[in-house]
Amino acid sequence: PGPPPRHPGQPGGDDMRREYGGRNTLTFRKLHGFKNIIAWQKASDLSHLVNKVVSKFGPGYYKLADQMRSAAVSVTGNIAEGYCRSSLGDYIRFCQIARGSLGELGSYIQDCERWGLIEGQELQELIRLYGDASYFLDRLIQSLVKKKQDGTWDKQFWVKEEAVSYDVTPHPSECPPVSPEFPSAPSEFSSVSSEFPSVFPEFRSIRRHNMDLSNKVAIITGAASGIGRGIARLFARLGASVVVADIELAAAEEVVAELEEQGYPALAVEVDVQDAEQVEAMLQATLERFGQVDVLVNSAGVGTESPIVEMLEEEWDWVLGVNLKGTFLCTRAVARWWIENGRRGKIINLSSINESVPLAGEAHYCASKGGVMMFTRAAALELAPYGIHVNALAPGMIETALTEEVTMIPELRAAHLKQIPFGRFGQPEDVARAAAFLASEWSDWITGHSLAVDGGMHLIGEESYLWAIERAMGHEATIPKVPMCWPPGAMPEE
Repeated sequence: PGPPPRHPGQPGGDDMRREYGGRNTLTFRKLHGFKNIIAWQKASDLSHLVNKVVSKFGPGYYKLADQMRSAAVSVTGNIAEGYCRSSLGDYIRFCQIARGSLGELGSYIQDCERWGLIEGQELQELIRLYGDASYFLDRLIQSLVKKKQDGTWDKQFWVKEEAVSYDVTPHPSECPPVSPEFPSAPSEFSSVSSEFPSVFPEFRSIRRHNMDLSNKVAIITGAASGIGRGIARLFARLGASVVVADIELAAAEEVVAELEEQGYPALAVEVDVQDAEQVEAMLQATLERFGQVDVLVNSAGVGTESPIVEMLEEEWDWVLGVNLKGTFLCTRAVARWWIENGRRGKIINLSSINESVPLAGEAHYCASKGGVMMFTRAAALELAPYGIHVNALAPGMIETALTEEVTMIPELRAAHLKQIPFGRFGQPEDVARAAAFLASEWSDWITGHSLAVDGGMHLIGEESYLWAIERAMGHEATIPKVPMCWPPGAMPEE
């Protein structure tokens, strides 16, 4: 005869199906309200186009296609996930994670353009949608942060959400249609909590697969430019509060202004990492502003090009002082605070493939980076009992101001490109992604490691700058005309 009929209102009964299946209920509005947000709509359209474009990639680009799909879906997923939370802080945090995923997607699109995988009208449409999604998501984050600062957040805002409520986007009726391919919520639920945790399983997996740095504070030295600036930008987008520490205060303040404009908490600190007192002041300024430190990135670095026989003692001291002594002083200060306060943390040192690949004309730089690599290993061994991770990144040829004098010489630029298996120079964002991994919980079982971030350059070697630069400067007379060491019996007669 079958099971007895359920009483109306009993879980699973007809009333529940009507309540949760109706399109005008509070629950339905809650679960579908994010579709009114124009930032989500633009991201959804972008995700649809990405899926269409990458489906045409050849068999050698399956991994890239998967990465682009994941990044695109993560943007829409995290906006919706944040919306489905009743906490304003969570809403901001998930939108910031979405912004990080959008930046990651932008890097992939740039790679596709460089490699000729996407061209013509599709490329132009992809760039247009990416720009739209970036603009509206940034405006959304700014608006939410302002509501938090002004104290104007309505706790019921998550129920009556509409795009017009942000005062920065048009009314939903003026928005373009939403892509139908986005998965809709099921019409029935066995239970729905008052906090409305993530309803869509795909959203939960998206959140787990993001390198979330929320509630973490990161000190990044040398963060006013180059690799350090790239790391600061990505860490902020992943939710971290960022301390932009640099000897150039004005440049550091520019980076902080950029981050704060996007709604990310940041602090600019002037520091010469060779000075122990300034390093300690940097730590204290961080603690006064944020109350904690969770990640230290020793990114400050310098270099010069000088043959050993012409190198000034001051050059040697400066390069070793910033690159190696600075790494030691910052590590000592932060590790000491962690140990005294029973805290754990992660230290990321910026080494170089020149920790093991030598360069003529850069003996002091190679020595400093080799020292950073061994210091990383020794510090990891010593600090592991305190729960402190110490790892290093070893970039190859990254396009920054430090490498500009090399990449501007056609002969040397072409030679370097031949020595990079992936066929392109690295960008600061490439190193930033590796730094995010080492700063996240995903690297909790890794310490004392130096990770090459060089497109495979360490597998081949690196062209020495010295002779190419001398040749470009017209100093042909200084370039040796014969091999340095002749085989036995092959020495030419005088």
